[in-house]
Amino acid sequence: MPWGEYPHIPLQRLDQKPGVMASIADITCDSDGEITSFVGQNGRTKYLPLHDLRKDEDYFIGFFLIGAYQEILGDMHNLFGDTNAVHVTFNKKTGYQIDTVINGDVTWESLKYVQYKGPEILKQVRDNLEKDVASRKITIEESSHFIELLDRTLLGYTYLGE
Repeated sequence: MPWGEYPHIPLQRLDQKPGVMASIADITCDSDGEITSFVGQNGRTKYLPLHDLRKDEDYFIGFFLIGAYQEILGDMHNLFGDTNAVHVTFNKKTGYQIDTVINGDVTWESLKYVQYKGPEILKQVRDNLEKDVASRKITIEESSHFIELLDRTLLGYTYLGE
């Protein structure tokens, strides 16, 4: 089932009227690259009402009722691994409360599923960089910068936006 079959809503500024109509670019095989069908106030709509983005503020959208099928597709079907997830409780008096935050996979965890090991990759790259520094193909600063970037990438979240 395409992602547009499920409810999507902003998770903050719920007391403010959204001012932007948006579609969502997608990287799954289920939606041809863009979600353009949403559950709206008056039935189906082509756009999702969102708020203007603010500098230095994260903006989160909730995807609800996706179920086990979509969760599994997100897991390893696209090789990005588990997504971050939250368990939320809502009541009319106090609003919503985040009960549990579950962190998704980082890059090295997803690579394990296809028999690559982050520490081995890092060691092999370091060994090659040391040879390149010794033969003056690159500087020590360039080598250090590359190792830092690779290390940060291997320890980073597999999905965009973090």
